Amino acid sequence: MAKIMALNLPANKTQLLKDRVINNEDLVTVKSTSARKLENASSELPQTPEFTRQNSQEEKDGYRIVYIENIRKAVEMMHKCKNGTIITCEDVSKRAGLSSSYYFECTKCRQRVDMDTSKPVEGKARSFDVNRRTNFAMGELGLGREALATICEILNMPPPVSDSAYEKHNRSKDDAEILDVAVSFDGTWSKRGFTANYGVGIVISADTGEVLDYVVLSKVCELCKAAEKHKSNRDKYQEWKDAHVASGLCQKNYNGSSPAMEKEAARILWSRSVEKHKFRYIDMVCDGDSKAYGEVWDIYGVCDDCEKYENMDKQSAEYQKWLKSKAHANWEREHSTSNENCHRVSKLDCVGHVQKRMGKNLIALSGKSKLAKW
Repeated sequence: MAKIMALNLPANKTQLLKDRVINNEDLVTVKSTSARKLENASSELPQTPEFTRQNSQEEKDGYRIVYIENIRKAVEMMHKCKNGTIITCEDVSKRAGLSSSYYFECTKCRQRVDMDTSKPVEGKARSFDVNRRTNFAMGELGLGREALATICEILNMPPPVSDSAYEKHNRSKDDAEILDVAVSFDGTWSKRGFTANYGVGIVISADTGEVLDYVVLSKVCELCKAAEKHKSNRDKYQEWKDAHVASGLCQKNYNGSSPAMEKEAARILWSRSVEKHKFRYIDMVCDGDSKAYGEVWDIYGVCDDCEKYENMDKQSAEYQKWLKSKAHANWEREHSTSNENCHRVSKLDCVGHVQKRMGKNLIALSGKSKLAKW
């Protein structure tokens, strides 16, 4: 959980902040030798409640986005001696975009507690969650780094990460968690009937209408057909054939029947969705008569109940009994939302397909009299 909290931060110098934004200086550089000498000199001064390193600096103000769990842990670890006070200081050299590093120190015993305002990205020591989240938020809004920099300036916050770091966070979306998406799937052939040599399977995002993936299946290769006419020398022909197939140029990639091409295309597209796009095509919109669903419903892994009842005869007494049982109601409730233990693909019939069939039958009925048999 993150929260915006007002802290004692360096006074806002508008021009300085603009310079930082314009120059993309997101990670503050290490202080100069002279600055460190001055800081060391001030650290040797007597540390009393009336004179601390914090009080020797200019007044601080501003805002930070703070991960509340880090505050809780820091407060639990804080220690204050009798006649001592707690001072709050920022280690500016550790600032990374919208993440800042603070420490709370007892003026008496010098016991110190460190705290970052953001938790790190898992597996990356100096990459912070707040920077990644704000990057993703800007993308959702259709905005970029400059818009985020303007927001930071208005809120008197540190500037966002540099352009190069911002792009790295954009690329990190490819490494983010796998997303469950709804897609529309259909197959088509090079000609009508059941003798087509070519078929295509296409997956389209149900939300954006973009083509996410497609595959072309072919029962023949034109180069192979042409070469077969000149295979008087079988050894040379076989040598060419082996090299042709190994090169990946052979167009033949399917050996089954033409009607089964749609099922095979669906299997290929679903099986590579995670590796290719970090997507699980969890909702499948397709024709009511499509047999492709049977190839992909369990491709991402399903729970034991789904495995048992999906393969059961739907007209059997056991299956009908399960449909009316409390176990089925619990199953429906658990699968109505995402279930980490089951990634069953759900089939959704296309409204247009249902409408077409319904409309065709209604038109046929409209021409009959009321007493005519349907």
